[in-house]
Amino acid sequence: MSRYKKIALFETFSMVLALWLSLLLPELSHAMSAQKVDVYSRISVSTPVILHVGGIRIERDGHNIMTINGKPTMLIENGSSSTVYSQDRYSVVFYKHSRKVELMEDGAFVGWAE
Repeated sequence: MSRYKKIALFETFSMVLALWLSLLLPELSHAMSAQKVDVYSRISVSTPVILHVGGIRIERDGHNIMTINGKPTMLIENGSSSTVYSQDRYSVVFYKHSRKVELMEDGAFVGWAE
């Protein structure tokens, strides 16, 4: 199992566990809802991006929702210099300073675009 699939599995498990605990212990639901507000307050509306790299369509809408060939991706890492998204066997890295996008398939470089 790839590193990205392990991360996705862990995040899904932790979300299901948090939901299950909030149903059993309602006093925790307030703390969890406060955390969700913080996450959504950091999301900013940006300019939509549509790119084609190696015959694969990469699209990010104005709300930073990313798709690869029309399938939604998951945010893996949001650092100071880049943002990494993953969908199945594809990974996309958006470099913030150079405004370049790199596409990888199964960890191998496919191509990049500006």
